[in-house]
Amino acid sequence: MNQRDRLVAVFEKKPIDHLPWVPDLGYWIEAEAKRGRLPEKYEGRAGRIHICKDVTACAYYGYGAYPAQCIAEGVKQSSQDKDGVRVERWECDGHVLEKHRRWMADSFCYGITKYPVTEVSQLAVVREIFARRQYVPNPNANVPARELGGDGHPITPMPRSPLPALLADWVGVEGTIFMMVDALDEVEKTLEVIERANDGFFPHLPDIESRICHFCDNLSADTIGGYWDTYCADYYRRRVQQVHDAGKYCVTHLDGATKALIPRLVASGLDGIESLTPQPVGDITMEEMSDLMGDADTVLWGGLPGAMFAGPFSWNDLKEMIDGLHRLYRGGRRVVVASADLVPPDGDIELVRRVGRYLIELGN
Repeated sequence: MNQRDRLVAVFEKKPIDHLPWVPDLGYWIEAEAKRGRLPEKYEGRAGRIHICKDVTACAYYGYGAYPAQCIAEGVKQSSQDKDGVRVERWECDGHVLEKHRRWMADSFCYGITKYPVTEVSQLAVVREIFARRQYVPNPNANVPARELGGDGHPITPMPRSPLPALLADWVGVEGTIFMMVDALDEVEKTLEVIERANDGFFPHLPDIESRICHFCDNLSADTIGGYWDTYCADYYRRRVQQVHDAGKYCVTHLDGATKALIPRLVASGLDGIESLTPQPVGDITMEEMSDLMGDADTVLWGGLPGAMFAGPFSWNDLKEMIDGLHRLYRGGRRVVVASADLVPPDGDIELVRRVGRYLIELGN
């Protein structure tokens, strides 16, 4: 089997020679590039395929296949970097929203220092931006799958769901919660507009060759668990059905606290839950995660906390986690072994390589 076939076979409920290994190396790659240590063969789009080949893994993350392009007439979007600060701007009808991110050299990432929306009145601008969004066919939608061939399967990200969009992109967790207390009507109107804007994306799904569609919602029960039933459950059920009607499989990204969300996500009809992060980094064990899935045939995707690819963890710690995932697989749970979430900048790429080799040994 090749890497693509192995990953898809898990969702098709077909036999596999060994469990697929799908690490997210984007963070590690970017940090190595900024350090000037990234080998030339690992640079660019082709480099992502090359490194996945070298560590016997399936290329998936960072290789997106988008069935539609989003346009918004009258909305000007720009980005500028200056003195370690990245400023993203949205201009619409004379109104300007800005998101500020500051570069943090020690961790090789940007931290958000200002969200676009800081006042309730600015939600009207967000609504206007989304009201103008339209989705048109992407003529290059199937290029990534053809570039990858059997070496991987491109991720097909779907538009951020309404409440996760406010939490992650526009207002932030704290700001959204305060606005829900102070101006719930305004928040709910905004959620409705985002949902209507997203409607235009899903009719394009049948046109794409990729089989797996991905809610990139960065879920955590700590932030969204108490709001799920009111603001997310119906949305997820409807979108999952649309994905299934298009002949695709559907997963969501859950890399925070999991206990309160896993049963709710299973109830939505999802085929898999991706980036599941068990103890000692997450809130519960992988066995408890599987138990929360119950009799549902939901794919457990993840299981290897990204932090465990760096000290003080060792290969023996990772091996113990892999053995646990393999026991779940032998017990009937469908499993995709993956880093959860990202292999960090100080991660050991040799540990990534050993995971791939060990999974082949277990399959034999």
